[in-house]
Amino acid sequence: MGDILLVRLLMGVAVMLYHSNFVLALEERFGLRPRASGYLISYSSALGALAGLTLGPILHLYGHNLHAALLHSSALTCALLLLHALAGTMALVVLTSTFLSFSTNIGRTCITDLQLTMGGARASGAVIGVGQSVTAVARIIAPLLSGVVQEVSPRGPPSLGAALALVAVLIMSLNKSHSRGPESRKVKSE
Repeated sequence: MGDILLVRLLMGVAVMLYHSNFVLALEERFGLRPRASGYLISYSSALGALAGLTLGPILHLYGHNLHAALLHSSALTCALLLLHALAGTMALVVLTSTFLSFSTNIGRTCITDLQLTMGGARASGAVIGVGQSVTAVARIIAPLLSGVVQEVSPRGPPSLGAALALVAVLIMSLNKSHSRGPESRKVKSE
């Protein structure tokens, strides 16, 4: 379970780096007014809610293989964070924000479900608590890192987020033995 928690921490920090100082970074890079940034944040949040509705069909396509779905959504998140950091136009920023809403929401759901699968039905409360604690640590670390990296470049936070997401993808690639298809549902339903 340690590698799952490490992936959760890395992906949590990566996504929070993207969100922290988002308005300031867009203002520095593109001269975007805070009001327009607020509209983009609202748009991304609405798409995140929509992403929750697509999770069932997506997991069905993966044959309920949570590890593969998490690996692919994390790899997509990594690529989108890097693309966001390199974006030269607002159109590309909107495009990356659109797909990031989906990939981060799917990844967050998959990792929680994977944790519950690994922890078993009897320990679900403890597993959820530990997962929330890891996310809280990520919420503490991310603004500190973001502030330091933002001093170097407004492209720094999403670039660092992409690097952390890449580490998470590498960890998942090295540990492919977790939760494969129907047996994962069997463990979870006990």
